[in-house]
Amino acid sequence: MKILIVDDDSLIRKIIRKELEPAGFEIIEAHDGKEGLEKLSTVKNIDLVTLDMEMPVMNGFEVLSWLQKKEFSSRLEFANNTDVPVILVTANDTRKVRDKGFNLGASNFVVKPFSKGELLNAVNKILKPNDYFQDLCVLIVDDSKTTRKFIVSSIRELGVTIYEADDGETAYSLLKKLKNQIDLIISDLNMKRMDGDELCRNVRTKLGLTNLPFIFLSANEDRNVILQLFKVGATDYISKPFIKEELLARMNVHLAHRKMNKMQIQTISELKAMKRLKSVVTSLFTKDLRPLLQSIIDSAKHVAHQDYKSNNLDSIIKNISSSSQALLYKINHIYDELDRTIGAKVISRKGTHSNNQRKVLIAESKKMDSLLLSKLIQNFNCTIEIATNVMQTIEAVQASLNDVPIDMIFIDIDEPEINAITTLKTIKQMFEEHQKIDKTIIVAMTKTLSESVKHTCEISGIVDILVKPIKRLQLKSVMDKHAVPLCNSS
Repeated sequence: MKILIVDDDSLIRKIIRKELEPAGFEIIEAHDGKEGLEKLSTVKNIDLVTLDMEMPVMNGFEVLSWLQKKEFSSRLEFANNTDVPVILVTANDTRKVRDKGFNLGASNFVVKPFSKGELLNAVNKILKPNDYFQDLCVLIVDDSKTTRKFIVSSIRELGVTIYEADDGETAYSLLKKLKNQIDLIISDLNMKRMDGDELCRNVRTKLGLTNLPFIFLSANEDRNVILQLFKVGATDYISKPFIKEELLARMNVHLAHRKMNKMQIQTISELKAMKRLKSVVTSLFTKDLRPLLQSIIDSAKHVAHQDYKSNNLDSIIKNISSSSQALLYKINHIYDELDRTIGAKVISRKGTHSNNQRKVLIAESKKMDSLLLSKLIQNFNCTIEIATNVMQTIEAVQASLNDVPIDMIFIDIDEPEINAITTLKTIKQMFEEHQKIDKTIIVAMTKTLSESVKHTCEISGIVDILVKPIKRLQLKSVMDKHAVPLCNSS
């Protein structure tokens, strides 16, 4: 990814380069605003700009203003640099400066002097957004292109898919096509074609989207007007002018709630599918396999009791009998396991915990994978808890803070339902807030062991990696390393 640094101070450019280059970014430099515009119009595929505010020749605000001009947009299109996110770097951090910067299209602010990692964190929020909301879609409805651009640049770091409409009528037509894909609407109140309140009314009544979050934006502070908006179906209301942090805070609440609802629906659907599977497997066992195997066993017993002279034949028949018995036992065991798994709660296997046992949390969205790992871990002196998504993982850790602490977490780093990196950050924050010493051993589970995966694990505090499908010896090696002994019965 290419990042353009625009700053008249060579020392600042050097500091920014030193911070961003080791993270894998290709750095291009410009010593003032005018040169920055030239680079944007000639160097193709720039992904982000860090822009100093106070510069000779052309300052940061002037650069942002030029990026808004129609006569300059064709040059940006030629270089494939339209709508490149801009981070303003400034020592003049005031509400007035921020409002002006955001209104001109800036995506974020970093204040000089910035600490190590601060700018990189701001860059990553934009270019490598949190993937927790990546499957959610947001529709922005406003007849002001400037407002839409401000909102887009503000919420890009959430990782959501963004749709835009310049009036209510266009938005309504889009919603009729994509109504099951849109997860949140942000709408202006007063627009030329179909106001926001009429759009909201149509969304609730004609489209039947009663649970879709709908946030209004308006400079109208009349209490009666605001009350009327909630009557037609508003979920939230933000007064103009608003700041980026307020918008993100409100959106995070509604998107998190939306995400949880979708996960619950998915879980219910999976449980129904599992129940259907159980029904099919039960039918297969009771109507086909069991009677057939029982017949084989009975026949073998009958033949075995006959007085044959051939000892060899007798041995073969006895072997058939014992093998059939073993196969029937295995089928019965599989049936019982399916019954326990499908009938269990999503967070299961808590059991009782003794002082000499390790407490293990398995954060795995795939039920079969969590079941197989549970069976392997049962050979060790552990109690096991299973979580299949982010919220359940965090809730399990939260509960452990005031109860028996979790000794080991096995976490799937491939699945979006677990969102391992963000989840682990949240867990570490929870330990810090409760002033707990983090002694929890974290083990990653992945299908592919690459250098990228190793790096991700290293920066996330993960101490070991298991490659799926997990084998008994592979798990034993990890458990031995962390002094978790096998049970005496094993």
